[in-house]
Amino acid sequence: MTHLASLSSFLRPSLLAFICLGLIACGDAPQHSVRVASQGGVFALALDHTGEHAIVGAVHDGGSLWQVAEERKLHDLNHRSGDDTALVASAFSPDGSRAVTAERNAIVMWDTATGAEVGLWTTGAEIQSLALSERGRVLVVGLRDFRALLIDTAGNFPTGQVRHASTVSAVAVTRDGSIALTGSDDGKVRAWNLADGSERLAWDLASGVSTIALSADDSRVFVGRYHGKSVVYDLHSGQRIAEIGQARSSIISARFSPDNARLLTGFPNGRLVLWNLADGRAFREWQVPRETLRHPTAMVATDVAFGQRPGQIVAGFSNGSVLSWGP
Repeated sequence: MTHLASLSSFLRPSLLAFICLGLIACGDAPQHSVRVASQGGVFALALDHTGEHAIVGAVHDGGSLWQVAEERKLHDLNHRSGDDTALVASAFSPDGSRAVTAERNAIVMWDTATGAEVGLWTTGAEIQSLALSERGRVLVVGLRDFRALLIDTAGNFPTGQVRHASTVSAVAVTRDGSIALTGSDDGKVRAWNLADGSERLAWDLASGVSTIALSADDSRVFVGRYHGKSVVYDLHSGQRIAEIGQARSSIISARFSPDNARLLTGFPNGRLVLWNLADGRAFREWQVPRETLRHPTAMVATDVAFGQRPGQIVAGFSNGSVLSWGP
């Protein structure tokens, strides 16, 4: 997930883009690079769970679905025929069968196999973040007006809403659609039982929430912060498992490894870091190639994924590129 408000705040040069952290060695150059925007950058870019497909909201091309390895655009995902939609957020369902895209106050759900529209919703406020459960059965929408909408997509209507004291900047939902997570710009994070609308867990991170990521088995949740250390929690007990990052860093995107042993994170300076969740230590880092950084105003790591091959990682960037490292 990414959204326009958080993305635009980081589209400026950073000296950190040219250095590596402490004693961690920078990774090799990427093995594969794909441009998914014909010119300029993107407002939103999301990867599926293996980085094989990307939803792109390009500045000049509108919305589209790409098969990354083959460098092929599969479908246009514009909300109106003949219109290049300015997408502000996008997300895949965990199984990759459905995708959602959002403009300012409208959401479309798509069948990723056919590119057909399978759902449409409008909101009364600006959309900030999106999340889908398996097969797209539950949709969670974070809004600028301090609300999160919970939508049963089969019934095609909102089943409820929850309120924060600030903009709902990040959302997530478990595969089975039973628990939704919402995070806001004031650092509050809530986990909700969708069966009865009750609050299950609550955390206070003291600064704005940039992203929320669930592990594939929904046992762990990562909460990213703007300008502060991020946290991994046990979703069942609410206990803190690890702290990730540095006191003044901002993690924009994150993905758990399939075995929950590692966490891959993306930063607003074109940097990726892989963390060991047993001790919260970083042990591998990759940096966007220096030649790409000639245009450093568009290098936010909007989404990250572990690739299909062992040791492979994939990342999408706000300049409209998708890069992969590893075998």
